[in-house]
Formats: sequence, structure tokens, C-alpha cells
Amino acid sequence: LKADVQRYVANMDMAGALSVADYEENPRQATRPLDRFTGRTTRASLTWQQDLGAWGPFDQSQFTWTNFSADSSRNFIVGMRRLATETWRPDLAPQLLQSAPRGFKVYGSEPRIALHVDSGNVTQQWTAGVRAVREDIDFLVGNTGLDNGVYTLVRNWQFKDRAWSAYVSDAIGLFNDRLTVTPGLRYEHLNSTYLNRANGISTQNNVRNALPGLTVGYKASSQWYVYADAQRSLRAPQVTQIIYGDNLDSELAWNYEAGARYTPVEGTSINLDVYRIDFDKQIQLDNTTRTYANLGKTRHQGAELELEWSPPSLRALKLSAGYAYLDASQQSGQYAGRRVPYTSRNQLNLGASYSRGDTVVALTSYYFSKAYSDAANTVRENAIASVGQLPSYWVWNMQFTQMLMRAGSSTLKGTLAVNNLFDRRYWYRGIDTSPWGRQPAPGRTVTAGVELAF
Repeated sequence: LKADVQRYVANMDMAGALSVADYEENPRQATRPLDRFTGRTTRASLTWQQDLGAWGPFDQSQFTWTNFSADSSRNFIVGMRRLATETWRPDLAPQLLQSAPRGFKVYGSEPRIALHVDSGNVTQQWTAGVRAVREDIDFLVGNTGLDNGVYTLVRNWQFKDRAWSAYVSDAIGLFNDRLTVTPGLRYEHLNSTYLNRANGISTQNNVRNALPGLTVGYKASSQWYVYADAQRSLRAPQVTQIIYGDNLDSELAWNYEAGARYTPVEGTSINLDVYRIDFDKQIQLDNTTRTYANLGKTRHQGAELELEWSPPSLRALKLSAGYAYLDASQQSGQYAGRRVPYTSRNQLNLGASYSRGDTVVALTSYYFSKAYSDAANTVRENAIASVGQLPSYWVWNMQFTQMLMRAGSSTLKGTLAVNNLFDRRYWYRGIDTSPWGRQPAPGRTVTAGVELAF
């Protein structure tokens, strides 16, 4: 029996996005002095796991029952303008103070059973379970005039989600488990109800989908392992996507993947993976109008290569490099053939770590190439900087970890990290409560921490 309780408290000021002119003048300034966020979350879980031993045709069996809950409240308080054409302009003084308190209550339960069969030439690992989730969300939004103090209720929404899913899979092992074939099936059942308390209008967004999958893995030798899989996936519309997207359909996709892992010698590994994801009705945000739409059919395909190496004469040193290529294109609609927003075509990761005794020093970096922030693939920013090409960036981070104390089974560890080591300046498109403008990426930051395990 395992129980877990977590408590999170957050109080933070939010810098928000900057206009292009303000970013060019000083990307470290903030022109939205009223923006802040508060949040409180309590999470709890209780898991019962019981080994059932051998019975019937099964030589091993295990039952797991997980129950979880979350009680969360959060509020975004931001300054904004009255005119729709100026709502999120970061270069104009705010006229309204908007508050958006939200309450979330989530309860869930998931019983699962795992059954193992060994009939000699063939092994089977069955997994079956059911997951049920109940979610209730209260969503208020109100504005207070900074010039007159008048409060106006803008939204009073309520969401109720009732969902359950059932799944089963069977990992079939052949040739002494060198070949594993795993067919699986998941069924998703979701009823989402939205109530506008201000006018009494209620709508529903219901999801019923069967999601099959098949995975094949083969251990060709002690050095080679190859695999392939095909899966159907689902993402139901989220809260604001239902309202600002006129009750959108779910995102459905077929996911295909094939790859190989090669370990020629100790301390060296090479991983190669190719994939393709075919979306149907992918959901995308229009950052200018702040509305969601089903983008239509999109295709994400690419390849990933990862190398890891540790010199035979210095095993304490570990080097890694990874490269990913992504071709994400729209396959239907007005902008068919253009790239999917917020997808970088080239990504690169480099890393090195060295350990000596109780000390570890690590250096990591990542690179992302340019991306677009709208379906039209607009290159030049518009007047409010809600669209336009996003810059490429390459960032380096460094971390120092030191074991400070050992006492029996208890340990005390300290860490010192420097992110964006060379203070690289780059930006994203503004998001959520500050969607228009350039959102500066964090500059060089230093964090220190201690971790006590007992």
C-alpha cells in the first residue's frame, strides 16, 4: 500500500510580452506591471498492489488499484485595454484589471491486472485495466475599470467532464523472448458538458473512440535491437478550445515508428528512429483573434539520431549528441503544403558529464531552428506582433552536483545550475494572458538547491 500527498503554492509576478520596439530597446524590461499569478494545488493518491501468484494458466499475476485526486485553484490577474483592437497591446497603459479565478476538482480510479503465461516456446504478458476520471471546473472572469472601479462580470462558466477508458494488451514473446509482438486496444469514452451560467446555455462535446495499436521488437543480437509500431491516438478538446473553437472535434492521429539501437561495445550506443504522425483535425490557436480551429489534416514526419560514448580510458566522462529532423506540413485547407505552426525543422542536443567521487559536472546544450507562429507561415511580424517568424536559438546550460552528506540510508545533495550560460537573447511569441508581442526567453539564471533523501 502506497500513499502520496503533494501540496503546491505559487505566487508570482509575470513579465508578459513586449512590443517589438520595447524588445529592441531592452528585452529585460517589463511593460505589464499588473500581471501576476496565484495558485494552490493539493494532490493525493493511494495505490494498492497485490501479488496474486500463480493460478489457472498464469504463472505470475499482480493486481494494482490506483486512486487519485486533485483540488486546485488559480487566478491570473492581468492588465488589458477596452478596445478589441488593443486588448493585449503591451505598449499601451492598461485600462482594465482582469481577474480569472478557476477551480479544479479531479477524482480518478484505475484498477489494473497483469497476467504472465509461460508455455515454453511462447510467453505472454497480459495487461488489462479501466480508468475513470471525474473533473469539475469553475471558470470566472471579471474586469475592474482602473479609472472608475466598476466591476463587470465577463464569464461565468462551468465544465463537467466524465470519462472512462478500458484497455488491454498482450506482449507475446517468441524465440526465448527475442521477438516480442504486442497488440493492444484502448477505448475512450468522454462526456464533456459546458454551462454558461450567465445565459443558461449548455453544450456537450462527447467522445467515443477505439484506439488500436501494434508494437514489434526484435533482439537480433547482443548488439542490435530493432522495433516498429503503429498506434492510434486521441486528444480531446480542452476547456478554452471548446468555447473559443465552437465545440471543436477531437484530434485523432495515426502514429508510425521504426528504429534500431546498436551497442557495438561497452560505453557506446547509437539509436536511430524514423516516424510519421498523420493528424486528422489537428487543433491550432489563432494568436491574433485568440480563437481555436481544427487545422485539418497535418503530417509530421522525421528522423532522430542519438549517439552516446564514454572513452574506455575514462569511463567517468560521458558524451552525447542528438539530432532530430521534423517535416510538419498542413495537408488540407487554405494553407495546404505550408508548415505546421511552432515546429522547428532542425533540433540538436549536445551533452557532456564528468563524475569523480561525490562530484558531478555536466554541460548540456540545445538548438532549435526557425519556426512560424501561424498557419499562413507569415515571415514579417504584424503591427501587434501576434504573428511572424520565430528566431532560431542555441542555448548552453551547466550544472554542478555535490554529495554533501551520507548517514545510513539518508543522503544530502546540493546542486548549482547556470541556465543560458552565455546569456543568449531570443524570444517566443506571446502566449495566454499576454499573447501579442515578443515573449523574451529567460536570460542567464543561477539556481541552487538541496535534496534530502531518507
